[in-house]
Amino acid sequence: MDNVENKQVKLVRIQQKKFVEVEKQIDQIEEDHDYYLQLETEKKKLETMLLKTTAELALNKSESVFAEIKDVFKQLENIELELKEKKENLKKYKAEKKIIEKELEKLETNLVKQKKIEWVEMSFEDWYLDSYDNFWIYSTDCGNEMGIWKGYDELNQEEVEHFDNFELDYFYYGEPNYYNCYYPNSEMSEAEMARENGCAIVKRINRYDLN
Repeated sequence: MDNVENKQVKLVRIQQKKFVEVEKQIDQIEEDHDYYLQLETEKKKLETMLLKTTAELALNKSESVFAEIKDVFKQLENIELELKEKKENLKKYKAEKKIIEKELEKLETNLVKQKKIEWVEMSFEDWYLDSYDNFWIYSTDCGNEMGIWKGYDELNQEEVEHFDNFELDYFYYGEPNYYNCYYPNSEMSEAEMARENGCAIVKRINRYDLN
């Protein structure tokens, strides 16, 4: 994907950023799994202690025993509140993640998957004698591919902008690569790195530029 800030890319990036932020929240809660297990263990210990102390209070109605029961109740209340908050937060963030995933599905156009375009190999001579407007040469360290994207000339303006932005991806991957640049070390895709190294070059020839 090229760094062209068109409307579609901007909307995808907004959702991708949200997605990474929500994933971080989920990961943080799940990484604290051992801590929450300790809380559960502590809760069980306190419940056992409460039974013991309550039995003791029945025999000895002293202020110190009563104060101990109040303290245990307070500790239990705090633990239960924290465990409840953890459960609710995890549920909330997972629901948010699903919503973002669905939004990304709607935003992530794929013209090949939608059967709006199809790569057809063709010689320059055959193209010149045909009626297609654009001819592509895709050069890699393995050689050249030449041909046309059948259906490109029938795309609407928004679809053309999308293809032009993801042109390299359509050659390199066969479809657009909506990599998430908000993950660590994800500033460039494999296709973009290949282009930077001169290993994936796309050249387009328009019929009207030849006149």
